[in-house]
Amino acid sequence: MKLSAEREVPRDRLANATTLLAGLAIAVLLYFARDAFIPVAIALFLTVLLSPAVDVLHRWKVPRPVAVLIVMLVVLLAFAGAVQAVWDPAREWLERAPQTLRKIEQRVRPLRAMFAQVDDVTERAGRITQADTTKR
Repeated sequence: MKLSAEREVPRDRLANATTLLAGLAIAVLLYFARDAFIPVAIALFLTVLLSPAVDVLHRWKVPRPVAVLIVMLVVLLAFAGAVQAVWDPAREWLERAPQTLRKIEQRVRPLRAMFAQVDDVTERAGRITQADTTKR
């Protein structure tokens, strides 16, 4: 009967293994449910982030639905302002992108030629060493 006692797994190893398996199970669940989980996670994040502002407005005697509406309008206006602020610079950057890529190509061309020469020398050195080893 001592045989079963000797094979008993220590509790801390069992707890670690259980924790690891639970973590893996959660990771697999989140991976396969990511299409549904991401909107829920964003909603929970926004709830945690914005509920203090709603609570402050509610303490100022603003009805809770109106407070939520006010906070959401402020967030949407802030987002729209951020998009408006970066819209023109992004558009200008995209318009200049072809010229910028041509300039980069011109600056990289000498490096490409140098790397091609290095590759050629490496290939020749490899052939020379191959020829030396076959002669022996």
